[in-house]
Amino acid sequence: PQLRRALSWLDDHKRPIVNPAVRNHMKPLTRTPDPENETVLFWHIPKSGGTTLKSIYKCMKKTLSVRVGADPRYGHATDKEIVAFEPGRMGASFVNVDTLTPP
Repeated sequence: PQLRRALSWLDDHKRPIVNPAVRNHMKPLTRTPDPENETVLFWHIPKSGGTTLKSIYKCMKKTLSVRVGADPRYGHATDKEIVAFEPGRMGASFVNVDTLTPP
């Protein structure tokens, strides 16, 4: 009965439920951000598919800002400027930003 109710509810609500305050700041993935006014943010929520998404981005040869970027063995952890680099044969590039440590 609960599953049937949930599926019925989903049928009645075709649009995803997103807080209006958040929805006003969301942009389609097909639109290139304006670097002068916008910052792209990927918010990784554990157990929500974020690791899978990061793997897909690597396959698509996108630039990621993840733990690899701040790893000292790649030689960019102490750079004064933000740079994108390709470590080894991963296919993707990474930004030398430590996304885990608060400023």
